[in-house]
Amino acid sequence: HRIVSRLIPDSIGSQVGPRLIAGLALAPEIVDRVRRRGSNVGYLVADQFAFGEDVPPAYVEFVNNMLAATSFEVLAQFFPNFDTLDKFDVLTSFAHVPTTIVTGTKDVLTSVGHSRKMAKRIPQATLVECAGAGHMVILEQKDKVNAALDELFEAAAERRETQVS
Repeated sequence: HRIVSRLIPDSIGSQVGPRLIAGLALAPEIVDRVRRRGSNVGYLVADQFAFGEDVPPAYVEFVNNMLAATSFEVLAQFFPNFDTLDKFDVLTSFAHVPTTIVTGTKDVLTSVGHSRKMAKRIPQATLVECAGAGHMVILEQKDKVNAALDELFEAAAERRETQVS
């Protein structure tokens, strides 16, 4: 509910959101028809929630098609557990491997604050903040993401060399 409307108080949204999803899950075929590939609703949702700034329509269409390929029934099974998913306590497991966290500063699904919190909990993690990008930072700022991946691969290769010799 926080994503859809920040104006809804948590006390109400935390009750209404799961019930709405559960209700919609009773008729997933109707929801899927509304979300079908190429629908305006799906396109608008993808544009609003996946990207931080204006992107080419082909990017939005790509994400819309990808989301439309996932049935609502699958999404409805995922949503009830989403609010309780907290794996911060296991992040220290990444301390022994090179780790890079890439985030968009305008990501409304996984906030930049969430990524910063992760980076603080993983010793020596690299945090790459892509200004203006949203959840689909990999499309919006592919050059920056690719550069971060190149650096991560180099760090992993160097680490492996030192372990082998």
